[in-house]
Amino acid sequence: MGCLGSKDKDELEKAEKGRDRRQFKWSYDCVEEKRWKGPGKDEFIARFREEGETAAEGRAKMEKHLNSVELEGETRVWMPGELDGYDITFDKCNGCDFYVLDITSQVQIDNCENCRFFIAPCVGSVFIRNSKNNRFILAASQVRLYQCNDTKLMMYVPRRAVLECCKGLSVACWNLNYFQLPTQFSRCQLSLFDNGWYNYDDFGTGSAPKVLPVSTTPDDIMSMQDRPWKNMLKELDGEGEVSEQVMVPLTSGIRKDDGCFVLFSPSLGHVASLVTGHFSGGYGGKALDLAATREFGAIDDTSLEKLFTERSKFGKQFKQRSALFGKGPVIGCLVTGASGAGGIIRGLLRTTGVCLLGEADPDLSPDLKAGQVYIWEGSSAKKAASFFLDELKTSLDG
Repeated sequence: MGCLGSKDKDELEKAEKGRDRRQFKWSYDCVEEKRWKGPGKDEFIARFREEGETAAEGRAKMEKHLNSVELEGETRVWMPGELDGYDITFDKCNGCDFYVLDITSQVQIDNCENCRFFIAPCVGSVFIRNSKNNRFILAASQVRLYQCNDTKLMMYVPRRAVLECCKGLSVACWNLNYFQLPTQFSRCQLSLFDNGWYNYDDFGTGSAPKVLPVSTTPDDIMSMQDRPWKNMLKELDGEGEVSEQVMVPLTSGIRKDDGCFVLFSPSLGHVASLVTGHFSGGYGGKALDLAATREFGAIDDTSLEKLFTERSKFGKQFKQRSALFGKGPVIGCLVTGASGAGGIIRGLLRTTGVCLLGEADPDLSPDLKAGQVYIWEGSSAKKAASFFLDELKTSLDG
């Protein structure tokens, strides 16, 4: 946090020159990558077979590795490479701590009580059923809860969570970083800017979840009476340090009338990350709030026409926007809470060498990227944000 200053230019130059393993690979860098695939079943079973054992014995060991059943007061850890995208299940466990530090295809949790789960990015869904008084930090393509009570969740989920007959839920935005997170998000083809943790569909007779503030920490979620939470992520990072950089933007999900909506063109994911990172929890004492972010693939002309409310597709200005934002992926963010938000955004952009579309800055060096960001303010911001965040459907929108 803090003011975005000259050091950010150095960060941007580093980003352009290449990233080492400790630098984040933003979603726009890997949008063309195919979804990662782990080993085949026979190859995976072979990992558990010792010399002289049959395939059936190897399979039995694999099942024990992937399934936790009727455990009491235990701690289990799956390090990166130990699951390789396979499903994992938990059933009838009580008072346990589970650290799933590798990516999975699907996670199923049934009849568990008083447990804590850290679940690294999941390609598919996390199902939680008939469970109570549990704590979760999880990232998944989809989250579904059925008959869950007195549960706290800190999550990343791009699709609306599905709740059925749940009571006493509390939810918070994912606020946990470690240096293997970028690779795991990339392998699961999840965009950091697509966290809709505050959106849900509620079925049945449950109660609405309590939305926790963006200041909520992992310790707030995971600490239980007489059971401090051990941050296993330090072991993941190797050097005993967890990154303080905001990778998944901290969004509140609360939309207000004042503010602005900002659209970042392709190749500016690193700029979007720097800007959004400075609005989490306010900015410079001002009551500014990062309400929501979203990433999409190329936006077609029909959608651009609605977004920019152009009367004709053939104007010079529209063609310029089509050429810029039609290449994808693009990132939009809604900053609310103050009428001067647009001016603050402009100031932040200047420090990164980027200016607004149609507002060329003669003071900027010609080799810096300019004119690749668009800002809506006032009533137009609310309309543009509503269309981009709620209505727009593109190739990255599942």
